Amino acid sequence: MFDWKVTLVALIAFSGICNGQSPKSDPKGEEILTKLGEYKPLDGKLSLKISTKDGKLAVATTPSATPWQTVTLCLPNKKEALWLVFPEVTADGMKVWFFLEPDLVAVEFTEQRTGIHGPTASVLKEAPKAVIDALPKEVRERLKGK
Repeated sequence: MFDWKVTLVALIAFSGICNGQSPKSDPKGEEILTKLGEYKPLDGKLSLKISTKDGKLAVATTPSATPWQTVTLCLPNKKEALWLVFPEVTADGMKVWFFLEPDLVAVEFTEQRTGIHGPTASVLKEAPKAVIDALPKEVRERLKGK
C-alpha cells in the first residue's frame, strides 16, 4: 500500500534542499550568506539583494516592516575577495553584518533609527561569534589592530 504521508515528507524535504535551504538552518533565520542573490532571512523580516553593479558588490537591505528604510552598501569588489553577509535579530531590531576584504561594516535597523557602523575595531568587538568564526585568522588579527 502507498503511504502518502512518507511521500509528502520526502517531497517537502527535497523541495527545501532544491531551493538552497538547508534542513539544519538556524531557527532564527540567521545564517552566513556568501552567494549573490535575493534572500528573505529572519523569517521574512528582512529583504536582502546581493549583486554586482559597475564593478562593485552591492548589498541592498530592506526591513519588511519599513520598506522606506532601504540601505544599499556598494563597495569596490576585488576579484576573488572574501565577502560575507550575516543578518541577525538584536534586542532593539535587526543588524546586518557585511564583510568585504578588508572591512567589516554593520547596518543597524531599530524603530528609532537606521545606522551604519564601521569599519573600526569596535565593530569587530560587537560582531556575533558566527561572523568572527567565518573570517580568516589574518583578517581577525588585522581588524583587531584598527
